[in-house]
Amino acid sequence: MRNRIKLVVLLAVALFLGACHSEGLHLGVVAPTLPLAYREASTPIAGNRGSGKPWWRAFSDPTLDAMLERSARDNPTLEQAARRLEAARALARSAASGFDPSAGLSGLANAGTGKATQDDLFRRPAQLNLEMGWDIALFGQDAKARRTADLGVEMAATDLEAARLAIAAQVASTYTRLRALQRHRRDTDEMIALLTKSQALADTKMRSGLATHAEGDTLRLRVAAASQARQQLETAIADAGQQIATLQGLSVPDPVLWRPAPQPVASAFDIRSRPADLLRRRPDVRRAELAVLQAGADLGMARTDLYPKLHLSGMIGLGTPVAGSLFGLLGGPSVQLPIFDAGRRRDVVAARAAQLEEARASYKQAVLAAYDEASSALRGLDAARENTRRLRASDKLAARSQGSADLLLRAGLSDALGVVASGLARLDLRGQLVDAVADEAEALIRVVKATGGSPFDTPEPTPTLAMSKVGG
Repeated sequence: MRNRIKLVVLLAVALFLGACHSEGLHLGVVAPTLPLAYREASTPIAGNRGSGKPWWRAFSDPTLDAMLERSARDNPTLEQAARRLEAARALARSAASGFDPSAGLSGLANAGTGKATQDDLFRRPAQLNLEMGWDIALFGQDAKARRTADLGVEMAATDLEAARLAIAAQVASTYTRLRALQRHRRDTDEMIALLTKSQALADTKMRSGLATHAEGDTLRLRVAAASQARQQLETAIADAGQQIATLQGLSVPDPVLWRPAPQPVASAFDIRSRPADLLRRRPDVRRAELAVLQAGADLGMARTDLYPKLHLSGMIGLGTPVAGSLFGLLGGPSVQLPIFDAGRRRDVVAARAAQLEEARASYKQAVLAAYDEASSALRGLDAARENTRRLRASDKLAARSQGSADLLLRAGLSDALGVVASGLARLDLRGQLVDAVADEAEALIRVVKATGGSPFDTPEPTPTLAMSKVGG
């Protein structure tokens, strides 16, 4: 009869534990709906199709390549992110160790002032024990702990990738602006030379009575303004160089930055990939997705606190309460049943559930913000390219006009002032073209940031994340 009662009790406990284990949430990470064209259309992305090269190779600039390689190696921010990833990996290796068997040595010695003596050597108040314990994960707490730790590692890795992308984009953007400033400085030097020549011609005409002082004074003011602009360019160039040095972990800019070099020019786009897939490459979107999964894992851990806990413990040692024996053995199971805690455990579950919903809303917001940024970046790139194309065509016309003015001057059909005016007009147009080329390069960098990194290598999103369930 007693055996039957024990069997019924064991079956009831087993059924209860099974029900507890199967209970849980299974909420997938679902992205908000994007426009059909954005989810299915192929969008051109810069670079050499299928090259698998870093995105900055689109500029075909060896100096920029070297700057970015050094910043990736020596930037302090990246070093911090890498160390955080290393720490997360170290902690993840033993994340579930709290649910594995453990063992340790302990010693105990007591003394008292009583006069009673203990004749049994093995019953004296001194112990040296090997203690063992095991918190059995009845409801998958060990798997949940490992999952939470693994998600922490993935988050740290995503943070490192985000830092790499941000640093690389900042270096590339500053470098393209530096080269544009240097080109403006060369054009300003040429402008000052032309204005000085025009001023000399105006002074000659004034001395000949063919012009007034006003024309010469106007040109002198333009020379002074150009000289001031050149000084401002020098300051801006120095600032840009120092910023690049800081991003590289240096205190002094690399001298190669001061050597003459052409502007980086963004190559034509020739890669096609679904924009929605590109958005999933963004570190902030992936991190928001991981945050949903982690919130679900935290909810699952909170739910396990509602259920019983089973602990096995044992001890082998010298001086245990076993009379007449050198060694003793003691052990057995213990069960903790939550009965009343004023609702504390259920409040924790409710809080974790609310945090899960918050994470889901944050993920949706991250996707929508990424879509907005990527769409704006692509439109900006199209506009920048069109502006560059238009100014290149205008520059060709200006070059042809300047050539005609030189030809007329050599034929004696025009004066030098006409040639100077034509040269100044072309320099003004060239300055606009320099800015347009820099704007197009920076627009490309914004597209790269908005789409999460290299446009040359766009692997599919990690299936384990896309198919993961949360809250189990």
